[in-house]
Amino acid sequence: MSLTGVDISHHQNDAGAPDWARLAGAIDFLIAKATERTDYVDPKYAVNIGWARMVGKLRGSYHYAGSSLTGRVGDPVAEAEHYVAAAGHQPGELLVLDYEPRFPPADPDGWCAAFITRVRQLTGVTPLLYMNESTARAGTWARTRALGVRLWVARYGPNTGVKPALTLNVGAWGDDVMWQFTSKGSVPGLVGWIDVDEFDGDPAAWLALGGGNPAAPAPADPAPAAPRGFDTAAWVRAWRASQGATGQVFALLQEWGNQNFPAYCKIGPTAPNYGPQTSAFLREFCRRLGIGGDGKDLGPKTAAALVEHGFATFLARKGWRP
Repeated sequence: MSLTGVDISHHQNDAGAPDWARLAGAIDFLIAKATERTDYVDPKYAVNIGWARMVGKLRGSYHYAGSSLTGRVGDPVAEAEHYVAAAGHQPGELLVLDYEPRFPPADPDGWCAAFITRVRQLTGVTPLLYMNESTARAGTWARTRALGVRLWVARYGPNTGVKPALTLNVGAWGDDVMWQFTSKGSVPGLVGWIDVDEFDGDPAAWLALGGGNPAAPAPADPAPAAPRGFDTAAWVRAWRASQGATGQVFALLQEWGNQNFPAYCKIGPTAPNYGPQTSAFLREFCRRLGIGGDGKDLGPKTAAALVEHGFATFLARKGWRP
């Protein structure tokens, strides 16, 4: 069995707001960029990993080795510690070292082994190692392979957006567990060209590599801010003002919840007001994102998270405005 998914960073969000409902039906997994260097966190990491956690999608995160600014790597232990601190790993989430520096260290095998060892010490999970096929064949990678690391390899062939008919050669690694087969994929819900990947295994194999089945989500970072120019406070006031009136916005929330949480919600489509099902859904939404203390009704943190995760866009498509 194989699974198909995407790896993304803030660049995909910057290209256009994801349509999370469409994306949910198009992929089996999502891997989000978390960090690079020792001082950088991808500005959309919390949103991207938060969505995957919210809907229960198979997921993971990655650290870009070194610096996209200079092309050089730094101290592997310091970079590993920064990654673990920012990623907020939860059971079942893959951890990945993205190794593609333009100016490699003198000992690439030793650098990667040191990074992976430190991540494993801190999390109990052995990260995957991402690299292109030619780098995988360059050397034995003996110290890294001795840690039980699995390989995620990139090779595109003609790079037409579809998986090419290729036989991979990864040298001493023998095989790979994931293949990034294009950087020019087209994926419903995302704008522009997307990296598309195939995982060689079933969901149980994924979860095992990520350290086991997910438990209740751990507290996440603070709720993401609403998109620039969006008046969250006005939106909350309009939301609350609609209680006791038509209840239109609540029916739309229920519809959106059913689209994004089909296994959990099953909210009745005709409820005329807030109702216990809607309240339970919002509590579950907040729990999955680690938002606490926002009250039964829609508080500002919940509103900001709903906006960031696509509900405001959904409302606009339905013709509702605050």
